[in-house]
Amino acid sequence: LALELGERNGHLIEQAAEVLAFFLKTTGARYPVRVRSKPSASAELVMARLRDGATVGELRGLIAFKWDRWRGNADKAVYVRPSTLFRKRNFEEYRAEISAEVARDRDDERAGR
Repeated sequence: LALELGERNGHLIEQAAEVLAFFLKTTGARYPVRVRSKPSASAELVMARLRDGATVGELRGLIAFKWDRWRGNADKAVYVRPSTLFRKRNFEEYRAEISAEVARDRDDERAGR
């Protein structure tokens, strides 16, 4: 059981590192994102969302979605940070926002718009 937990945690750490690397590359931000030794708060939030069942793809998609919407808005751009994006309540709201937009786009395509 300990080996299995260690393997699971190791996989979470690798996934969190991938998500945070994508975040830094996409936003150009400079956050402390320690993942391996003593995980940073950012890494802990990402790992929590992964434990909740989110995929790396969903987390990366959320980063890209919010960055695309907020980067040109000085008031909003400051909120493109791991503590905002991956806080459980915010994450669920943003995930619903993405789902609604995907559904709207699909409906628009069907309607020929």
